[in-house]
Formats: sequence, C-alpha cells, structure tokens
Amino acid sequence: MARQTSFVTFQGSIGEVTFYNTSEGPRARQKGGVSKARIASDPNYELTRQNNQEFGTASHTASLLKTAVRNSLVRAADSSFHSRFVSKLSEVVKKDPDSDRGERIVTPENLSILAGFRLNKTRSLASTLNCFFEARRMEKGILFTFEDLSPSEFKAPDNATHFRFFAEGVAVELEEEEYDRVDTESDYIPMELNPGSLSFTLAFESETFPHQIFVIGIEFFKIAAGKPYVVAKRRYNCAEFV
Repeated sequence: MARQTSFVTFQGSIGEVTFYNTSEGPRARQKGGVSKARIASDPNYELTRQNNQEFGTASHTASLLKTAVRNSLVRAADSSFHSRFVSKLSEVVKKDPDSDRGERIVTPENLSILAGFRLNKTRSLASTLNCFFEARRMEKGILFTFEDLSPSEFKAPDNATHFRFFAEGVAVELEEEEYDRVDTESDYIPMELNPGSLSFTLAFESETFPHQIFVIGIEFFKIAAGKPYVVAKRRYNCAEFV
C-alpha cells in the first residue's frame, strides 16, 4: 500500500491504481483480487461464501438490534461501535449448534454473549462509577442496584454538575424481526450529592417475547440557568449490555 506525501491528492482510480482517503491521510492501492463472479461459483471458494453468508447474517441482526437500542446508542456509543458489534454477533452466529456452516444464525439463546459488551469501548460502567453494581433478572424485566455511590469517586468530566442513569430493554423475536422495547432514566443527580445506594427496575408491562437484552448506562451534564447540557459525551458517557 502506497502513501502519498505531496500536497496533490486524488480520489477514484487511474489505470490499475485506486486512490482513497483514510483517517491517517490519503492512500493508494493497486487493483487486484478475485472477481465476485468467481467467488460466487468456484468450488475452491466455498468456505469464503460460507463466511460471507454468516457475516451478512451478523450484520443484518446488528442493524435490527441497533435500531432497538438506539436511545442508548445516541447517548454513549463511540465511532467503533458498529464494527465491534458486528464482530461480537459473528461470535454469536458461530455458537449456533444446529445449523450447517454458512447457514448458522443468531439464536436468541446465545444473546447472553453480549453481556458486558461496551457501547464506548474505552469506558466500562464499573470503572467509571468505582462502585459495585448488580443487574438481576426478574420475571418481566431487570433490577439494577448500585451500592455506595460516591460521585466524587466517579471518572467524570471536571465541569459536570449532574449525572443521570439510563436503561433500555428489548424483548426480541429474531426470526420475525420483531421486538418490544422499554426504557427509563433517573432524575438529574447532583455530583456533590452522595446518594449511597440506589436501585430501579426496568420491566415490560405486558406479555412479550421471551428473549430479552438490556443496556444500562450513565451520562454527565452541566446544568446552567436551569438547563441541562451534555458534557464530553463521547469521552465520558458509557453504557453496556447486561
């Protein structure tokens, strides 16, 4: 792969060379590789076709679940979330015990693999809070409990005056691509307040799909003139699947 060092840059192709931009600057590469037609028909590429099929399955499921938990994503997800999420769901696909390779799917029973997966890869809830928290499944939802909350111990923006917990739950039917969702959030809690223990429940009000996933997170604010303003959203807000 070539790297351009002059001020002249291109996009597109010239002959057999393709020019493109990256976060590290402009790049150039030579065209090559196997044609799509050959990959689609050549028996030697059967494994490649199987891998592509399962990657497509993981990507499709990722899009469905991302839509379902969008409220959490806009609060805490980093720019790498999508690629990391697809990769994680590819692990879920490989756990399918019943289907042949290339036909494996995301089974609801294996969604527990998502537990602990971070929306912001650089921040975990435990390290941000510096305290113990528990997520305990209940018949129709989940109970979150935080013990010994001390905001002075949080890894938080220096100019944050308040914080808020948020949670989201999704009951999903993957085969039919249907889901029900619930969400909740705490009040704005002053950073100078030591609330000690805190707990809240997130539950579905009626019968729903049996397979459920939940997200819990925290976001920071500066309240000025009675209005809350998000502080350092991408750097400090964090959330994770439980």
